[in-house]
Amino acid sequence: MNENYSRSFAATSTFEPPAPPGLEFRPFQRAGIEYSLYRQNTLIADEMGLGKTIQAIGFCNVVRPQSILILCPASLKLNWVREWNKWTTTGIQATLTRSACWVLNYDVLQKNHANIKNVLWDVLIIDEAHYLKNPKANRTREVFGGYSFTKVVKGCKSRLPRVRPIKARRVLALTGTPIENKPIEFFPMLNYLDPQTFDDVVKFGIRYCAGRRAFDGWDFTGASNLVELQEKVRSTVMIRRLKSQVLKELPAKVRQVIEVDQGGFSKIFEKLGLKSGSDLMSDQEYGQAVKMLDESQAKNPAFNRMSEARKELAETKLPFIIQHLRYLLETNPKVIVFVHHRDLALGIAEVFGPAAVSVLGGMSPTQKDAAVTGFQNDPRIQLFIGNFQAAGVGLTLTAASLVVMAETPWKPGEMKQAEDRAHRIGQTGSVLVQHLVLAKSWEARIAKTLVRKMEIIDQATDDETMALISDLL
Repeated sequence: MNENYSRSFAATSTFEPPAPPGLEFRPFQRAGIEYSLYRQNTLIADEMGLGKTIQAIGFCNVVRPQSILILCPASLKLNWVREWNKWTTTGIQATLTRSACWVLNYDVLQKNHANIKNVLWDVLIIDEAHYLKNPKANRTREVFGGYSFTKVVKGCKSRLPRVRPIKARRVLALTGTPIENKPIEFFPMLNYLDPQTFDDVVKFGIRYCAGRRAFDGWDFTGASNLVELQEKVRSTVMIRRLKSQVLKELPAKVRQVIEVDQGGFSKIFEKLGLKSGSDLMSDQEYGQAVKMLDESQAKNPAFNRMSEARKELAETKLPFIIQHLRYLLETNPKVIVFVHHRDLALGIAEVFGPAAVSVLGGMSPTQKDAAVTGFQNDPRIQLFIGNFQAAGVGLTLTAASLVVMAETPWKPGEMKQAEDRAHRIGQTGSVLVQHLVLAKSWEARIAKTLVRKMEIIDQATDDETMALISDLL
């Protein structure tokens, strides 16, 4: 293996990047900063909780840029401002409005198009870069560039002029889940960071996505040659370390499935015309639903029927979820619970009252930050309620070491992101993750599907010895 590949696993470094008085970077963070200095563009893909934000700031402390653009989800803007102003030695303060260090959320990129595209930024930092996996999505095209599509006469689609990419002298992309679901999602990011190596999506799809001709074009939904892909990515742009590799003192995660008896669900089965929970959704139907989700077909009637079944089941499970959370809080000072549906989250919050805080879609960054701060610091707040989309990334919730998945996530990336809100630097206890599922139902079977997908993802990004993923478990 070449030297760049070996460096992409580095757990320590003698390099000393500047840090404010009283603060210092951990050895593996120093190694990440040093790795980034040797290339124009870098993907820092460390496992969640290892301080990618701090490494990006440390990089800027060394190169001392005059203009920095930080892109992130809206819920993380305040966190970025706080961390930047804590760790920077550049003399530049980060703000939420246009400045030398501008923190901007993906949702307003088009609105600020001129202010962004007319600048050659010294450093562009793309946080939670897996958000930019769909090349047709507006936010992906606003960052990476690409063509727009519009419907014209007779239903034909026409390409509009190409959207300009954001230009920067140096780029840092940050994500703990570079591949959320399948390898083709990796290509837009790799193409932006290293267009010479990753220059052709068809070539990439054939080689690494088991690409094959379909009646309507290419099918790149598979996975192939993943060991080679990992070596190639690590040798060019990516540094990725796992907690188990660089932070031996960080406790391991333990996963546990808590099955709820079907006996209490006869009414919902009758309403849905089913005999039992095992008929609620087959493995094939679940696979189809995930495929629709991947292909942005969330309005597809079949997908909506499956989503409605999930919602009905979740709401019916509410009394059992409440009962289980009360039981846990008798012996645990703080618990995190993740859900999909807003009504379920509100139902839980209503029962626990001021002892609970929530981070849900539609809340302002200030409200979300207040909820996290209260949960972390106020002993009277025992329960954190979040949905996978709004609270699954970026937040630090180390005050709890117990995470409850009240609903089952669609994708392995969602599951891992949610788990690692508690399993991060600052955690002092072993993290237990409990999945509340209906016994003998599709809910219980989904876990197997998620594990199979995780094997694909981990084989492409995490296997230091180039062995099969089964050798690491």
